Amino acid sequence: MPPAAPPPATSPFPEAAAKPGAPQSPAKYISNAFDNPDKDAEFVLVASDNVYFYVHKWPLAKASPVFKDMLSIGDRQAQPVGTALDPLHGLPFVEVTEAAHTLAALLEFVYPVTNPTIKTFELLSNLTDAAHKYDVAVVLKAVQLSLRESRFMDPQPLRVYAIAKRYGFSQVEKDAVRKCYAINPAKVPSLLIPREMEYLSARDLHRLLVYKRARAKGAIDLLAQARLSQVEKCLACKRRGCVWWPYFNSLASDQLREQPLSQALSRSLLNETKAAVMDSLDCHVPMRTSSRCSNFFTDLDQNAGLITYLQTSIDALPWEYSYP
Repeated sequence: MPPAAPPPATSPFPEAAAKPGAPQSPAKYISNAFDNPDKDAEFVLVASDNVYFYVHKWPLAKASPVFKDMLSIGDRQAQPVGTALDPLHGLPFVEVTEAAHTLAALLEFVYPVTNPTIKTFELLSNLTDAAHKYDVAVVLKAVQLSLRESRFMDPQPLRVYAIAKRYGFSQVEKDAVRKCYAINPAKVPSLLIPREMEYLSARDLHRLLVYKRARAKGAIDLLAQARLSQVEKCLACKRRGCVWWPYFNSLASDQLREQPLSQALSRSLLNETKAAVMDSLDCHVPMRTSSRCSNFFTDLDQNAGLITYLQTSIDALPWEYSYP
């Protein structure tokens, strides 16, 4: 069953063909995926953009206690639900606040559809809202799995964090916190624009900042420990880190303050260190003073394993910290 397509160019509803000059009522359309082909639908859900979904009571009532209560009202009353009936099939209908694409996605999980897909973050966010509103357990489970997928989590960790906080998705929240260490809303204010940011309090955002600073401090502290325990003495000048260590330490510290994650450090940092030393010491000419060491290139390459050691050590740091 494909997802509901955009409204067609024409409408099968008789009132859509209004007389010239007569007041125009909003056009009504039928979902391509829920168009009642077998003429056995029992109920109609009308999306906010006037798309009609012809549905059956049993799967909705089974999936959602909210839908179950909604549909049972008509069973207990002589007058069907709603003040009017669907003009095509005479079925009772209920207007909902969700747009057609969101409602179609929700129904695809309720009906036996093979591998329903969620293609955009906007749809995932709207679907999460709808699943919570109607208490559809199967969809709530599905959206939590989707929120943890890298295609949604990696580019939008703060939005995922906001959704997780709002709906109490604890495991999703933990995963999102880790990904949020890689972003900086202070430098990229557009991260705070999406509507999901309304779900976060100032305290929620401050907690992320405190966690990030604490982890950055722990990561930077590892640098000093690594120099003593992992860096070999230069064969020429007999110093740990030779002349390159202060430059490496400064570059690595800056990167870890921005992103206290193992992936913030890579072997490219070695080349950046070499360039920094060359610029600072004017190493384009032969070194002649005792403050310089002509072996620093070789010494730095021999300590390349330092990157792997630091990455492993940073991965072992806590992800959450005490918060006042």
